[in-house]
Amino acid sequence: MLGGRSHDELMAQFIAAHQNVSNQNFHLIGIPMLMVSGFLWGVALFAEGVWGWPAALMTTGFACQFLGHAIEGNRPEVFSDWRFFFIGLEWWWDTLRARISGPE
Repeated sequence: MLGGRSHDELMAQFIAAHQNVSNQNFHLIGIPMLMVSGFLWGVALFAEGVWGWPAALMTTGFACQFLGHAIEGNRPEVFSDWRFFFIGLEWWWDTLRARISGPE
């Protein structure tokens, strides 16, 4: 259990908050930008002059997601529980695989 809620409950809540196709598309762009920015922040600790890239990717990645939620008319789930960062990453992977493989 994750804080009294199962993984399936968290995923169901995330999916319910991401029904609009535009919101989904903005998340499909924004989530990997945040992942790459996280990696680059780690690189920036050891390499001078690299901080601009992770800052730009993080800003753009969050902007994509906030724009998607503005279109959908709801608040990002991560504001209610930090674990939605990981649920969102899992949703991104599942959604990307489904779109690439096409209808079953």
